[in-house]
Amino acid sequence: MPGSLPVIGSASRASQSGSRGSQASRKSQSSGGGGGSRSSGGSSTSSSKGAQKAKKARTCQKCPKWRYQVGAKLLGGVPMVYTYYHLFVIAWNRGGSGASGLKMTFSAFPSHDGNPSVWGAISGASTSDSSKQAEEGHKRDPSNDADMGYIKPEIAPDYYTSGEVALGNKFVTIRDTNANYVPKLLAASSQIGMKRIKYDPTGPNSNSYAMSIVRKAKLPDRKPAVTAPGAGMQLI
Repeated sequence: MPGSLPVIGSASRASQSGSRGSQASRKSQSSGGGGGSRSSGGSSTSSSKGAQKAKKARTCQKCPKWRYQVGAKLLGGVPMVYTYYHLFVIAWNRGGSGASGLKMTFSAFPSHDGNPSVWGAISGASTSDSSKQAEEGHKRDPSNDADMGYIKPEIAPDYYTSGEVALGNKFVTIRDTNANYVPKLLAASSQIGMKRIKYDPTGPNSNSYAMSIVRKAKLPDRKPAVTAPGAGMQLI
């Protein structure tokens, strides 16, 4: 639905991953942009135990109330050529009295799993972000298997139930502060969702979404030192 901001949990992630696992796997091998894979990164049982264990160490009474991070999840690449990552944003309520310790996670995915070509991915990744155009109000062509639909934001109440958890994830802290930027991030995410921007594996994509909401919220424009096609595109 245009502009909707689904809040997801481990159960919904598991059902998505189960029904679309084969398509996501195919796409992670062939696409060149961030954000195609919806893999949960482990069983629901292990995720639950991991979340419970991690929560004990996720608060800090003497720390600033909020920590904002950009995370990067490896999706795949072309052997001997390059690897590419999917970016997401975390708002961690970690410090002070009453901190929940939860890491609200902002992600985006294509509204439909497509099958973009490897050669298209290589070509797109070598194109500067600023030279690419965003198509708004996109309606998917069902006869075109490469049409991945539009950029669909998804917001999870905690990183450990977001489906973004994976070994080898990289993170960079962009700000520690007492200021709550969550309303600004939510507003920016909603704005992108309402535009129904056509998803392209090399941008505009999930990386464009993640960095766009960071910049719109006036947080520092930083990400892990990884290849993330589309990250330079500003969608709003």
